[in-house]
Amino acid sequence: MKSLISLAIFSLVSLSSCEKALDRSYKRATDKAGEEKEKQAEAEDATKARELMEDASHSSDLNAMAAKAGIDYPALLERAFRKEKDAVAKLLWMAGNANLDGAGSEGYSYSMVRAAQLIGDQDVSDAAKPLDNASRYALCMKFLYEYGLDSDSEAAVTNMQKDFPLLWALIGESKDE
Repeated sequence: MKSLISLAIFSLVSLSSCEKALDRSYKRATDKAGEEKEKQAEAEDATKARELMEDASHSSDLNAMAAKAGIDYPALLERAFRKEKDAVAKLLWMAGNANLDGAGSEGYSYSMVRAAQLIGDQDVSDAAKPLDNASRYALCMKFLYEYGLDSDSEAAVTNMQKDFPLLWALIGESKDE
C-alpha cells in the first residue's frame, strides 16, 4: 500500500514538473514570437516612414510653402519620426501657422496624419499640448479632413477618436469653439 501511495505521489510530482517545463517552453516560444512580430512591425513602420519622407521631398508646393515659414519639411519629418519633441510640435504647429493652401495643404495634412500614426498618440498629444486654441482647431480640421470629414463627419470623428484618443481629448473640443 505504501509503495502505491509513493508511486502515486511520485507520478503527481513528475506530472507537475513536466507541466511546469511545458509552461516554460510555451512562454519562451510565445515571447520569441512576440519579439519577432514587434521587430517586423518596427521594420514596416520604418519602411512607411521612408516612403512618406520621399513623397514629402517630391511635393514642391508643400516644400515651397514650408520654406516660406522657415521649415525644411522633409528634414522636419525625419526628426519627427525620431520622436524629437520639438520636431513633432513644429509639425503639428504648421497646421495653423504655415500659410498652407491648395496642394501644399493637402500634401501637409496627408503626410502629417500619416506621420502622427507612426509616431503614436502619446508623443503626438504631448507635443500638441503647448499649442494655442487656434492652432489646435486648425490641427483638428487637418486630422478630420484626412479621416473623411467631407464625406462622413461622424465617421471621421469616431475613427480619429479611436486612433488618437489622447490627442482627440486635447484638440477635439477646439472643433466646437
